[in-house]
Amino acid sequence: MSTTPYRSLSILFSVTAVIALVVCTRLAHEGIWFPDVPQTIGNWSATEVPLTREALAQLGAPPANGFRYTNPFSERVDTNVISTITYAAYHDPPICMSGYGYEMTAEKILPVFGPDTHIRAMILKSDTDGQRILMYSWIQNKDGSTDSGKGLTLHSDIKARFTVGANKTFTAEPSCIIRAYIQIHPADRFGLQARRNLNQVCQGIYDALKADGRRS
Repeated sequence: MSTTPYRSLSILFSVTAVIALVVCTRLAHEGIWFPDVPQTIGNWSATEVPLTREALAQLGAPPANGFRYTNPFSERVDTNVISTITYAAYHDPPICMSGYGYEMTAEKILPVFGPDTHIRAMILKSDTDGQRILMYSWIQNKDGSTDSGKGLTLHSDIKARFTVGANKTFTAEPSCIIRAYIQIHPADRFGLQARRNLNQVCQGIYDALKADGRRS
């Protein structure tokens, strides 16, 4: 009988144990960086919308928050900030959304917060009613630098997600994952208004996290 599957499992368990030890050491050394997000950004006001228990479990149960920002025109932007204390938190957004019937139809890497800060922008389309969502996703470090997380793009993303997450864990660089999304109105054919709204809210979150990183 081949022992290959058992050897693979043994290696996986060993690596997981090492990462768990590193995480514990890192947290004891630096603590968890999980800053508050602003309750108002310009004319946008936030209402708490926590992640579901199922969503948190899928991400390895990290500290996370969820807020819905609404402006006077009843436009809405939903946001999540997720602590990166576990590499399981590095989960590809399109894969998460595919469970709700959405498929990614476009993707770009954009320098939204400046020339050296990149985020991943995606358009996701509903398989049932054609509703489109514009989503931004990025990893932000305490110094304000960002990583688009590009590369975690397939259902076979486990290896890439492990690599990115493990690298972040071992380097002990405090960071958070930010995701924000908005429904694109059917009249907003090219998503220009959706992008303006998302840029406003995401800029406010980016600035708040950067300021908190400088203080802590």
